[in-house]
Amino acid sequence: MTDKEMIEKAEKLMIDAHHNRTRPENRVNENGYQVDKAGVDYIHHPLAVAKMCDDPKEKTVALLHDVLEDTYVTEEELRENGFDEEIIDAVKLVTHKRDKSILDDEEEYKTYIRKLKKTGNRIAINVKIADLTHNSDIGRMNGKPTRKTEWYKWALDYLKKEIDK
Repeated sequence: MTDKEMIEKAEKLMIDAHHNRTRPENRVNENGYQVDKAGVDYIHHPLAVAKMCDDPKEKTVALLHDVLEDTYVTEEELRENGFDEEIIDAVKLVTHKRDKSILDDEEEYKTYIRKLKKTGNRIAINVKIADLTHNSDIGRMNGKPTRKTEWYKWALDYLKKEIDK
């Protein structure tokens, strides 16, 4: 699969997943499409994250970065769609699976970010930096910072140190 085909396939899968196969705990609009906190069609988030990435693999992972977390897409489905293990591994690393053994939300999130950095996976780290950059835009949060705003700032600074090495 060419880089262009890989990116197009990721975009198509992402749109289908966030429009037709989102998990019930997510916000949805009258069409059943997943939306963000400001009520904007959620697909604009992965599209924006992908635009911040230069590398085709990073663009692909950026497009898919929330499908395992927010939709019913599985790792096996990613394989069936022809994505290689390097892409799937990076998507899994960016996916935040809550560690329920850590009760404090902030500490749990920081543990997730520390584990991501420790992997040294440049694709996943670069995509997470782009994701955090877009998530830090308070316009996506109805113009109001949330408790996670400071977490995102910390995570951005922490991960950027890995890239600056």
